[in-house]
Amino acid sequence: MRTLPWLLKNTTDMEHDDYTRMIKVLRQGADSARGDDTAKLKALVADWVNREFQPNPLLDSDDKHS
Repeated sequence: MRTLPWLLKNTTDMEHDDYTRMIKVLRQGADSARGDDTAKLKALVADWVNREFQPNPLLDSDDKHS
């Protein structure tokens, strides 16, 4: 809580249901961010492998089995 002192101040004044809802939304946002990062990383890695190693056939970043 030293990093986000405003969070401690605001959450201590919240009703339990509001706090629970806020935590749920924060978790959903974090999960979405991780999913976005993973999807972008797969495309970047596939592009790099295709460019540097030129496999035959080329890797398809949309193929879950490549």
